[in-house]
Amino acid sequence: MLFKKVPEKYALSADLSANNDLSVAEPGDTTWWMPDIKRKELKQLMQRQDRRPLANYLLWLALLVGTGVLAFMTLGTWWAVPAFLIYGTIYSSSDPRSHDLGHGATFKSRWLNSIFCNLCLFMTLKEPIDWRWRHTRHHTDTIHVGLDPEILVTRPADLLRVAADFFFLMQAKGELKSIITHAFGVVSHDALHYVPKSEWRKMFWSSRFYLACIVGVIAWCIAAGTIVPLLFIWGPRFYANWLNYFGFLSQHAGLAEDSHDHRLNTRTFTMNPAFEFLYANLNYHIEHHVYPSIPYYNLPVLHRMIRDELPYTYTGLIDVSREVLPVLWRQAHDAGYFTTRELPPAKAARGQPAFTNAAAPAQ
Repeated sequence: MLFKKVPEKYALSADLSANNDLSVAEPGDTTWWMPDIKRKELKQLMQRQDRRPLANYLLWLALLVGTGVLAFMTLGTWWAVPAFLIYGTIYSSSDPRSHDLGHGATFKSRWLNSIFCNLCLFMTLKEPIDWRWRHTRHHTDTIHVGLDPEILVTRPADLLRVAADFFFLMQAKGELKSIITHAFGVVSHDALHYVPKSEWRKMFWSSRFYLACIVGVIAWCIAAGTIVPLLFIWGPRFYANWLNYFGFLSQHAGLAEDSHDHRLNTRTFTMNPAFEFLYANLNYHIEHHVYPSIPYYNLPVLHRMIRDELPYTYTGLIDVSREVLPVLWRQAHDAGYFTTRELPPAKAARGQPAFTNAAAPAQ
């Protein structure tokens, strides 16, 4: 990612809060489109609880353990292929789950957010300090070239890189490079633009912990003469990344750059209940970007409230992929091409305050 040179005040606009999560920061210099929703309704949507998400996460962990045991029992047979695909798909859903947790929006109790967020980030090979500040910048400058470090597909589209990420290869390369660099006490070029200096020491020690775990698992495999440990830890990100791949590709790829309207640079799409469970409702992505502090279980409610202000909502991954994949092919040959979304007529504002799409992490 090549960052523009921006003033330090802007580059590090997020402030440290009192918990381990991402939260809405102070208003900055730019405002984003806001839906027509009453403040009272918004406050209700932002109400968090513990019981509902805890039941969800305990079910997720039970499915993870159950399918993991099943996969282990099938080792050495052809049944291992579908068994590990199922286990890996559930394991890889730790990635979208980490997003809502990272904003501190999932649980009412901060300690529960912290525990599950760090677990999901570890499972998905993302070092917490670097990721939280990087994701902060993504929400502050969504698909703004030179500012957003999480642009999955840059122009002109490199189709080989895009295809390689079906197996998590390019993202893993970036994560591992940052972990190794930071473990040796060197701040990566990208992190210089979004991680404040006060967080560097934490990032170094966190990266050293991650590197020690990675080396430990590899040593375990070598000593045991088998790759089975990697099939259960981190390996699923590579061999069962399919749901994340199409889900994340559908979020922003092929849409307008440098826009301050999430309806133009972000997509919302529906999925069946099983996929939405695994994807933690992150498919309601316009809604998530407009209000990152709304818990995942309230995003469908928000969608129903504002859908008449949104562009077309895609009905499933197949529907949205019919648009995304041809656009990427076109962008590989025409860097200026992008999908223009048709917006509904504007509604009269009801006294909503201006909103800056920023989020600040804390450790």
